[in-house]
Amino acid sequence: NIKALSCNLWPAHILKKMGQLSTIAKKPKAAVLSSSIPHKNTLGALNYCQNNNIEYDLIKSGSYEEFLEILSQYETLIFLPLTSETFGRLAAEARMMNCKFITNGLVGVTYEKWFRKFKGEQLIEEIKQRQEEVIAEVVGLLKEDKVRFFSNRNFKPPKISIITSLYKGDEYLEKYLENLTSQSVFDDCELIIVSGNSP
Repeated sequence: NIKALSCNLWPAHILKKMGQLSTIAKKPKAAVLSSSIPHKNTLGALNYCQNNNIEYDLIKSGSYEEFLEILSQYETLIFLPLTSETFGRLAAEARMMNCKFITNGLVGVTYEKWFRKFKGEQLIEEIKQRQEEVIAEVVGLLKEDKVRFFSNRNFKPPKISIITSLYKGDEYLEKYLENLTSQSVFDDCELIIVSGNSP
């Protein structure tokens, strides 16, 4: 009862913006995500740059769109998470904006053939197609549930399962739960938290 959809959903205006940003000239430097979240492993990325004589800047911004604008200016993104990123939206965004991507094998999207094959506008077009497939898949599943519901009054549609893994996430758990439970769809969800072998 599990569907692996292998995609993230971006609004059309964000995909358009990334398309525009994909054409700008790149600094011959690496970008490293400045994050206080331990599993994002900013320190590991900095060490990697220093050990490999790579010029880098730490990047962050107050807004999502500003962050994309900053990231798009760099030739390379270096991201070495300590725990697995099941998809890795940041990786896909970097590639859609024509940035090279260096990681450590824990970013799920890097195992997708289409991620390795395309970048820039070609990747954006691939993502658009994949998003349509994801939406069609979800709509199809909801229609199946609706048919089962109306043909069998005892049928209850399954809840949406939200699965997340945490590693040393104690200080972030409360805000994460507040954000998640405030979503309007949360009443129809179940939340499964997997401890990523935290100490």
